[in-house]
Amino acid sequence: MFFRILSFLILLFMAGCSTQPATTLCCGAYTMAYDKETGNARIYYNDSLLFDELHAEYRIDNVIISSLSYTSRKTEIRPATDKKDDFVFEIKHTAKGLPDMLQRFYFSSSNPYILTEIELHSDTAISSNYMAPVVTCTSSEDADKMLFIPFDNDKWIQFDLLPAGNGTSYEVTALFSPDTRSGKVVGSVEHDCWKSAVQTEKLDQKRLLLKCFGGITSSLTRDTLPHGMLTGNILQSPKILLGGFSDWRRGMEMFAQANRQERPGPTWQKEIPFGWNSWGSIQQKINLENATEVSDFFKKELQATTLKETPIYIGLDSYWDNFSDEELAQFVAHCQKNGQEAGIYWAPFVDWARNPRRIVEGSDTPYADTYLYAHGQPQELDGAWAVDPTHPAIKKRMDFYINRFKKAGFSYIKIDFLTHGALEADSHADSTVTTGIQAYNAGMRYLTELLGDDFYITMAISPL
Repeated sequence: MFFRILSFLILLFMAGCSTQPATTLCCGAYTMAYDKETGNARIYYNDSLLFDELHAEYRIDNVIISSLSYTSRKTEIRPATDKKDDFVFEIKHTAKGLPDMLQRFYFSSSNPYILTEIELHSDTAISSNYMAPVVTCTSSEDADKMLFIPFDNDKWIQFDLLPAGNGTSYEVTALFSPDTRSGKVVGSVEHDCWKSAVQTEKLDQKRLLLKCFGGITSSLTRDTLPHGMLTGNILQSPKILLGGFSDWRRGMEMFAQANRQERPGPTWQKEIPFGWNSWGSIQQKINLENATEVSDFFKKELQATTLKETPIYIGLDSYWDNFSDEELAQFVAHCQKNGQEAGIYWAPFVDWARNPRRIVEGSDTPYADTYLYAHGQPQELDGAWAVDPTHPAIKKRMDFYINRFKKAGFSYIKIDFLTHGALEADSHADSTVTTGIQAYNAGMRYLTELLGDDFYITMAISPL
């Protein structure tokens, strides 16, 4: 460890603003060699070549521009400004007629991976819906399988194991050998603006071309439109994780940890719930009588024996609107009397009625004003029309339902069909929102703030 830190300090002293054609950096198990003349990088893991000819690219005005196309490059190694990383290696690419590109690599001796991103700077506004911090060649000889990760969990889609070759995985993938489990993990750890993917293309019997980028849409993201454009004088790509691992499963765990470090999520301080949900058997036949019978069964048969210390939740799923507000309050009170918590269900980003003239609950706005349109038409998914999470009337609708649930006394909510809110659209009510993921994040942020810390939130069909 001391040798690695010493190596870093020597490199930092010698290469604060490098004019040499090549720069070599070491951190933990990783070594990166960067060639200023070509613009390519090589990354080694435990002295074995992991990624070769690594560079970046983006698209503006339907033209793909590679970092290799730039005519001038300056490199800098500097200490990281936060506690997550030890140091940052930055390349500034410049060329006449092109936006400046900043390409960054983040190294940390405490994290078994490297992070990378690109950032475009221009004197005038530019627009892009494709930014790829990672374009590289990698071996398929020692990693002949590719893990397929779906964008969401809708339509009974499954994780899959595919031959390493021509393929697309959403947000992240692992390339590995089933015999040894050793492999590499590549994926996005930021999800503020972009839908990201990893795509591979077979170059020959030994090598793959691998790209990890923001800007994917397809039938598996449930989209019919291209990814929305980001516009401004500064455009930021998603941050991408690159890692080699002796066991790819640990690599996926480290990917999850990296996501939590970049964007810490809410935490639940109480015990993990255990319970029952009405969709499993009763479904649309749910009513006050049979729901309270379930509560009584748990009280009599389970809480007195095997579940004495376990928090029990009795949850109403879809068709809870069979209940009046008075019956909802009665159900909650019955559960609480039995030493249980009561759960409810809601889909915040859909209109099941598909009635544009209907007035949005809690507002005076017709649903027609709130739909996410594609080519001027409402977007249907799973039999429901998608609504705009950024529309003021949809926010009022959230207020209406969440206040209703709180008034009844619920403390658990299952939210469903969330992918609808992430669909790309012709436009959004909030003009600063230009991508589906931006809209989804805005809606989820508003909803979770409404729910506060007292609700246990389960996300059912949703982006993974």
